[in-house]
Amino acid sequence: MADIKDKEYSALKENLENMGNGIEKHKDDTQKRLPPDMIQKTYQESEAALTKSWNTAKDAQTKANEAFDVYQSDFKKSVGLYNGDVHIIKGLYGIHSETLRDYGVQPEKSHTGRPPKPPTQ
Repeated sequence: MADIKDKEYSALKENLENMGNGIEKHKDDTQKRLPPDMIQKTYQESEAALTKSWNTAKDAQTKANEAFDVYQSDFKKSVGLYNGDVHIIKGLYGIHSETLRDYGVQPEKSHTGRPPKPPTQ
């Protein structure tokens, strides 16, 4: 999930505001002329668009977090239900029973093999 950083938003919003204010303050300088397309209104509009999208994104993130919390809760309940019933089924049929497969549970393998070597003296 995307992480929306408050600090980055606040810093950019402040930078846009400061740039717009600086442009307005120095728009009539005769010695150092700003380019004609550099106007305060552009920065104000950019700041307004940023704020609108920021609020939309934060609202969406809040809703997504709430939905994820519900999912996590349901997931944990479902895991508990499943694990508890697997335990019961294994108790009823035995941990090696092939009937477990009917429930989607793998039976445990019997450990057959060579007996361990006797210790040497």
